[in-house]
Amino acid sequence: MSPVKSIFQFVVVGIACYVVLVVLLPWLGVRTAYRSYYMTVAGLVYGSVGQNGEVSFEPNSGTGGQHDVRALLYNRKTGAEGPIGFSSVRLGYNPTAEFIALVLATPIPWRRKWRALLSGTLLVQVGSFSCLIFPIVIGFSMSSALQVFEPSQFWLDLLSKAGEFFFISSRYALLMPALVWIGFCVRRESLAFLVKQGESPANPIL
Repeated sequence: MSPVKSIFQFVVVGIACYVVLVVLLPWLGVRTAYRSYYMTVAGLVYGSVGQNGEVSFEPNSGTGGQHDVRALLYNRKTGAEGPIGFSSVRLGYNPTAEFIALVLATPIPWRRKWRALLSGTLLVQVGSFSCLIFPIVIGFSMSSALQVFEPSQFWLDLLSKAGEFFFISSRYALLMPALVWIGFCVRRESLAFLVKQGESPANPIL
């Protein structure tokens, strides 16, 4: 198959898989199940923070789906609480769907696909949960009643800027699964071929 046809097929199959995962499967309750999974794992990872901090995760209704999860920060010493709303769909479900669609669309042997799906999906989950650390640490650092950490203004500014990229904006959620896909499915000789537009390698992307 010519490189143009191979790329066209990759794009069409990738879009079709993404539409099925993001548009059709939610009607079967997959997204709701993923939210429950996300809250459970997040609770295990971030349940205890610092010496006096606790974080619990619960469904957040009445936000029109924008923030479907609420993280409740609690300081055991002062009894202060503070909520953080976020979307498990944007942070976790959509990046997972993007990665799965990219792998399924990639014309590689199924043995490599299964390996990429298993290992890569796990890595995407790690990436999606890791971004929660920024709003949680910031939340426990800024409010005097909630305060568990006392970072300097320099570190607080640095955390805020990192939080804007990893948690608030959608850039990280879009970029991270693509990078994981490249790491598992794209070979260096294939990238060189696409850049140079030379002869097709023996085993393209691919």
